[in-house]
Amino acid sequence: MRNRIILFVVAIAAAALFTACTASVSTNTTANANAKPANTNTAASNTASNTASNTASNSSADKPTGNADLDFTLVNGTGYDIKEVSIGRSGEKDWTPEDEVLKGRAFKNGDSLKITFQPKERSAMWDMKIEWSDGDPGVEWTNIDLTKTEKLTLKYDKASGKTSVVAE
Repeated sequence: MRNRIILFVVAIAAAALFTACTASVSTNTTANANAKPANTNTAASNTASNTASNTASNSSADKPTGNADLDFTLVNGTGYDIKEVSIGRSGEKDWTPEDEVLKGRAFKNGDSLKITFQPKERSAMWDMKIEWSDGDPGVEWTNIDLTKTEKLTLKYDKASGKTSVVAE
């Protein structure tokens, strides 16, 4: 099990390095200096909310149907840089270093990252956590159904102070 996670992390690190080396980035440093994200989470669009009933109603959690590979693109549309992105199976109690996919590289605003599972995973429901580069408290989302997701976009709404993840 740990070998699978290590292989997954290595694949993600390679993809992150490739993306970081080829992505064009523009950062609004004025906006970054004037506002800070709140430690909130809001599931939006096709993402699962953090409820027990949602987990209980997902009887096919181990049988992916739509996006059987579970691979997806993660987009940072928050307006802020992110220093850590962790992805782990829903229901696991603690985050481990193996769950973190950036391995020290920044995930800048506007960047996208292809997340691939090597070897292929079967669990449909996943949790995600981000840590902001400026040290503000991180944000977590639970029960994201990757079988129905090709792209996840992270967004921050300054008016409400909430960070959300939108599934496409």
